[in-house]
Amino acid sequence: MVIVYFPDKPPKPPSNTASMERTEWLKGIGMLAKNSAFWLVVVASMISNGVLGQWVTVLYINLKEYGITQNQAGYMGFWQTIVGCTAGLVIAWFSDMFMRRMKLILLITCEASYPVAEGVTSGVMTLVNGIFGILFLFIMYIKDVGTHWMNWALLGSHMAALPLLALFPERYRRTDLDLIVVDKHSTNVSRDVQADR
Repeated sequence: MVIVYFPDKPPKPPSNTASMERTEWLKGIGMLAKNSAFWLVVVASMISNGVLGQWVTVLYINLKEYGITQNQAGYMGFWQTIVGCTAGLVIAWFSDMFMRRMKLILLITCEASYPVAEGVTSGVMTLVNGIFGILFLFIMYIKDVGTHWMNWALLGSHMAALPLLALFPERYRRTDLDLIVVDKHSTNVSRDVQADR
């Protein structure tokens, strides 16, 4: 289906802010460098997702001393990915229901960095996650380090990210603009309906 029909953009923007102009990417990177709320979320993501992303790739090395084969570790990683994707869809659905109570990392990062383009924001976040993941992998080069630390690092990284997310000042710049535009539009519609009566 994608090969047959893949438009460059939808016929109508999914939200009002989606059609608004974003900052130029180089200026956007400069704005991100000074945005403390953005970095709070990026560091929380870097710690948790950077470790998780690499922990899955070395699952066999981590679990082979417990008798887990490479094939079994591969299936464990596969099912972990399927469950993660399914959970992500369910959480995204709930996030839409509770618009101003988002805890999805990418969404709150984009909210914190608005009007910087989402591509710039997610690109910086992905780069930082990758750098932290590489540091996780380099630990394996330490002589006689073993593998027991990997599971503790995974648990510890997620525990360390929670306080950072709790400190995040919830500001929904993008969502607030969408809601204001929707409220103005619905007020105008209700006034038109009353005028027709």
